Amino acid sequence: MLLSQPNSIVGGFEFAHMHPDGSLHASLRPAMARRAIEAGWAVGHPWANQRPGWSGFVMIYTPTTPEELDVVIDLVESSYTFITGNTLG
Repeated sequence: MLLSQPNSIVGGFEFAHMHPDGSLHASLRPAMARRAIEAGWAVGHPWANQRPGWSGFVMIYTPTTPEELDVVIDLVESSYTFITGNTLG
């Protein structure tokens, strides 16, 4: 699979992953990452400034309501689209 943003993922073909507590790491378009951080949905990952292309690497907070889950799903879909250049659905 060809990736649209191969330099924006930490390794392999992983554009996002979930932790046991429900939080996620994801690579977002930098402008989207800034908006998610400003809106309180995410924080910049400590590695975000470690390598070119990682500026959109964030930790997304665990959703606690169905409405929050909808936002998190949108962020994960945005990550997929940013990394692959393809849209879902």
